[in-house]
Amino acid sequence: MQNQIDSLRAIVKVIEKYQSMPTVDEDIINLIKVPDLQHRIELTNGTVILGEIIDENADELFIQTTLGRLVITKDKVISVQQERPPGPKVEMVGDPFVNVFPDREEIIGTVINNGEIRADFVRTEAKLWSPTTQLVAKDSAFVDGAMITYKSGVISDTSIDPGQTANFKIVIEKPLAPEVEYRTYAIRWVRTN
Repeated sequence: MQNQIDSLRAIVKVIEKYQSMPTVDEDIINLIKVPDLQHRIELTNGTVILGEIIDENADELFIQTTLGRLVITKDKVISVQQERPPGPKVEMVGDPFVNVFPDREEIIGTVINNGEIRADFVRTEAKLWSPTTQLVAKDSAFVDGAMITYKSGVISDTSIDPGQTANFKIVIEKPLAPEVEYRTYAIRWVRTN
């Protein structure tokens, strides 16, 4: 009988412990402001600090880190570098193929994401220029990328994962004059979560 009572006491203690613990949901976590780790500071003792330099004077750096604020004397600092967050980097693979017609041009090519994060809504843009650098025509097209369903419910097939390629085809209607001397290209994308 005493063993059963002791067992029940232990169970009650566990239940009381879990009842006193607050539940943390995603909304509360999103309210916590995490500092932007913009700088990489290397110290003379080999320590590397990631944080945001929020202030400095002639002798000290004031750094906001994920653990709190630090004050470091400048004589202990070897280097301060900008820390770039990982992101997409979409680039053209070679020169695109251009089919020239009297009333239009069809530009066909491939792009690659050389970045570290997926690029979303990737769009290639082409501009046609005259010999006198006058803009003749321009247009753009989304790439034929990977199919993604976003948290908002939007479905798109214009994303490129890191290391992956996607094809595009831009059809640009053009006037008969002036003639096209050269073309320039731009690639645009957005970064979503």
